[in-house]
Amino acid sequence: RGLLADATPGVVFDVLPGAMLALDGNGRVVAGTQGAARLFGRGLEDLCERALQQLLPALSLSELEQGEGEAEGQHRGGELIPLRWEAQPYDATTGLQVLLLQDLRALRGVEGELTRARHQLARLQ
Repeated sequence: RGLLADATPGVVFDVLPGAMLALDGNGRVVAGTQGAARLFGRGLEDLCERALQQLLPALSLSELEQGEGEAEGQHRGGELIPLRWEAQPYDATTGLQVLLLQDLRALRGVEGELTRARHQLARLQ
C-alpha cells in the first residue's frame, strides 16, 4: 500500500485516469475521478456525498462483496449506462473501498453489429 496508505482518497483520485469511485462504509461516494464524473454526467462536487444507489440503483453494498459484476449506472440525464464494476477494499478499519467502473456502451454496440452481421451471413448461406 505504501504511499496510498497515508494519502486521502481525494488526493489520490485527482491523478488517476478512468472511472473510479471511493465509497465509505455506508456506501457514500467520498472521492471520484474526472472519468467517473463524466460517466455519470456530473461534476466531482456533485458526485461526492451521493449514495451508491443514486448512481447505480440496482447495486447494493452487499453485492460489492462479490468483488465484480455488471450493473446499470444512472446518468444525470436519465440514461441508463451498462457498466462493469470491480470493488477493491482500501481500508478495512473504515470500510473504505474503491469501485472501478467500465462503460460497456461501445462494447454493447459492437456486439449488436456482430449479431446483425451473423444474421446477414446466415441468410446468404
